[in-house]
Amino acid sequence: MTGERRREMMDDPIVAEVRAIRNKLAAECGYDVGEIFRRVREREAQSGLEYASCRRDGSCRRRNPQGSADDDRRG
Repeated sequence: MTGERRREMMDDPIVAEVRAIRNKLAAECGYDVGEIFRRVREREAQSGLEYASCRRDGSCRRRNPQGSADDDRRG
């Protein structure tokens, strides 16, 4: 990334808004990564959607909204 492109991102209002929201959420969790992820999992469970966790080796696990793994898949 060039210096000019980096400056554009620093001045971008959308990037600034995302960073402000990220900071607010982190502050609400006391900057505790474990608490941040606990809240993410809680929101996932409340959403009713299905999520997947994938590893670098290509294996994936589908998780139901309560967060338990359903199966492994490769590909």
